[in-house]
Amino acid sequence: MKKDLLFGCFILLIEFCFSTANFAQNNLSSTGRAHISHQSSDFSHLKITNCSRAQCRYIYYYDVTNYVIGRFPDGPGCPGGKLAYWTPPTFASAGVQGGNGNFYILDSGPPSSLCQLDTSNGNVTILGQINGMEGVIANGIAYNAVNDSYFICGYSGSTNDLYKIDINTLTAKLVSSVGSSGSPMIAIAINSNGIGYGYELMPDNNAYTFDPVTGASALLGSIGFEAGYGQDMDIDIETDIIYLAAFNVNTNNGELRIMDPITGMTTLVSPFPDQISVFEFDNNYNIVPVEFNSILAPLVFSFEQNYPNPLNPTTKISFVIGSAFNGSFVTLKVHDVLGNEVATLVSEEIRQGWTAGEYEVEFNGSELTSGIYYYQLKAGSFIQTKKMIILK
Repeated sequence: MKKDLLFGCFILLIEFCFSTANFAQNNLSSTGRAHISHQSSDFSHLKITNCSRAQCRYIYYYDVTNYVIGRFPDGPGCPGGKLAYWTPPTFASAGVQGGNGNFYILDSGPPSSLCQLDTSNGNVTILGQINGMEGVIANGIAYNAVNDSYFICGYSGSTNDLYKIDINTLTAKLVSSVGSSGSPMIAIAINSNGIGYGYELMPDNNAYTFDPVTGASALLGSIGFEAGYGQDMDIDIETDIIYLAAFNVNTNNGELRIMDPITGMTTLVSPFPDQISVFEFDNNYNIVPVEFNSILAPLVFSFEQNYPNPLNPTTKISFVIGSAFNGSFVTLKVHDVLGNEVATLVSEEIRQGWTAGEYEVEFNGSELTSGIYYYQLKAGSFIQTKKMIILK
């Protein structure tokens, strides 16, 4: 077993998180096919959100195998790697970013504790023990952006219970039992619409949806693998994709999976060489969106998330081009997780023939293997990168 991982550079970091034979591109050329069509030149409704966000966005993790706090970039070209070594009081069972921008790590206990992660250096501060969950193993933590509240799922040995926690007083209040009583619910997450998701360990291996306010839960279905302890889940609010940092008992491997929010079935994206028990997106809750909603709109860009995502094999990418960019050169390119360019969808100068308005590009990924890819739009000084997943 590896005693130490050197995550100092981007390539090694991506190898740790995502690189497998399925991601090898075998010197793929820029063969992605695209169709572009102009949709509209009416900018009266244009909204640009998160335009103040830095280009580098991270996912923070705890490697329980090597006791490592680290981060990897949610996009190519940003530095990531190991931040610090840390040994939790009992077990680091889950993590979450809150509406205040802080990152929290849940120590399972009992007694359970809440810790805060300093993302600049990986240092972890124990904020204190959680009151109101005596004798309960705290397995998952989630943040509800709809009403700025935090929730913990705990297992008492006979029931899975959902608690609402006051992040300032560290006091937990029971909401309701969720899921079944036969298996511990190992992780929870809440999407941007306030809908909760969670899943249980073996022998049930089922996914559930729940209402954080009432605690009412409903069975979605099987997750499709034998789940063990030491797992986390989080939702990327930019795409609402549900990610699992799972541990598969059958393969004895950590795995990155995504969950279908309708059926609960999960799909393997890539194996992890080690076990990840904390997995939390930088969801930028503390960034106030900036909106432009006037005749100023044609001066700016809007770059939308591709749909559908995940894709098989086609998807559509929309963006708004503004009159202020006349004379600029526009490129829209697709890269793999190692930063290799695999497709060029747009590459031309904005001239008089370009009308300010919305454009749509259809991308066909049939010649690429399953995995995570990034598409980047450049126009003048405007640069923005988004993520898409190909599943076959």
